[in-house]
Amino acid sequence: MGKVGSLFLCLIFALCLIIPVRAPFETFTVSAGQIVTRKVELERLETAAGTVRASGGNNTINFYVTDPNGNIILYHGRMSQISFSFVASISGTHTLHFDNSYSTAIKGVTLNYSIEPPIFGLPQGLFYTILRVIIIVIIVFIVLIIVVPIILKRRRLKTSKGA
Repeated sequence: MGKVGSLFLCLIFALCLIIPVRAPFETFTVSAGQIVTRKVELERLETAAGTVRASGGNNTINFYVTDPNGNIILYHGRMSQISFSFVASISGTHTLHFDNSYSTAIKGVTLNYSIEPPIFGLPQGLFYTILRVIIIVIIVFIVLIIVVPIILKRRRLKTSKGA
C-alpha cells in the first residue's frame, strides 16, 4: 500500500472521529399508575443508545420504544437500570415510553442517551465493524506479502551460508 492508500485510510479514520453526536440527559418523575413519554426525532439509520435508571418504590420501570408507526421496536420490562440501543429503520418521531402503570409508587427516572448519525449510509456500529475487518485484512495482507517473504529470504540466506 502506497502513501495515497495510507493517507486515504487515515482520512477515513479522522472523519469517523469527528461525526457529531447529540447526547440529551434528563431526570424526571413518573407518577404511580402513569406512563410518561419522550419524543425523539430520528433519521433512517441513525442509532439511539443510552441508559435508563429508575428509583423509588421497588426501583423498577417498564421501558419501551415505538417507531413513527406505533410499532414496539424495543421492550425492557420492570428493570431498575436499562441499557438500550436501536437503529431507526424509518425516519420520523420515535417515542420512548416510561411505564409505571403497574406501580403504586412514584418513580424517579434518569434518561441519558445519544443519537449517532450513519457513516457512509451505514449505522455506526456496522460501519466500525466493517472498518475493523478491513484493517485486519490489510494487516494480514501486509504480513503475508511483505513480512513472510522477508523471513523466508533470511532463512534461505542462513541456510546457504551454513552449507
